[in-house]
Amino acid sequence: MKSLILPVVVVIFLSGCTSADILRKPGEVTQQSKYSPENEKKADDSIGVMRYLNEGAPFVREARREDAYKKMYNLCNGKYELADETDSETTPTTFVTETKTGFTAQTLSSTYTYIYFRCT
Repeated sequence: MKSLILPVVVVIFLSGCTSADILRKPGEVTQQSKYSPENEKKADDSIGVMRYLNEGAPFVREARREDAYKKMYNLCNGKYELADETDSETTPTTFVTETKTGFTAQTLSSTYTYIYFRCT
């Protein structure tokens, strides 16, 4: 029984690491303010946006990218093209921890890859 626990935990952990987020589906109408500027109103609704965390071991990053491809493939019935791709780093967050000898501070941020795509 104990020999099965470790593989199950590893699979659960890795499945959480291999997910991409759909931020906007192609053709999804964006809600805009009636006061928005003209260049915002002309947004291309045919573009979808997918993102994934681009950090960690190479095989984990590749699995996340593959998951993004799979989700785009399924959204577009197998036919899509990439319009653009960018990387973006989140705003650094600092965590302060009290220790027996004082305080320690650690600053963390994450890098995400954003894929802009359209169904063909």
